[in-house]
Amino acid sequence: MDRLANTVIPFPAGSHHGLRWLALSLGNGARLAEDALSGVARDSNEISDHGESLGGLAADLDALVQRMASLEHRIGVVADLAARMALAK
Repeated sequence: MDRLANTVIPFPAGSHHGLRWLALSLGNGARLAEDALSGVARDSNEISDHGESLGGLAADLDALVQRMASLEHRIGVVADLAARMALAK
């Protein structure tokens, strides 16, 4: 809000300055709006980048869980084989 207060130009006393005042006020308002929009775009890009990073992390975690399940299965097979070998002796 302080930034907005700093961009508002008080209306001049003489009416011959009215168009200049209007042009300066509109220009300042346009710059303020442009700054706000670029900030929103920058924030949106950062959120998108974080979303992509989180998506990649989720895919990596899913792959890790699948590998752990495969490893758990293999350990079960080896343990079963070891138990059979122990019984066979």
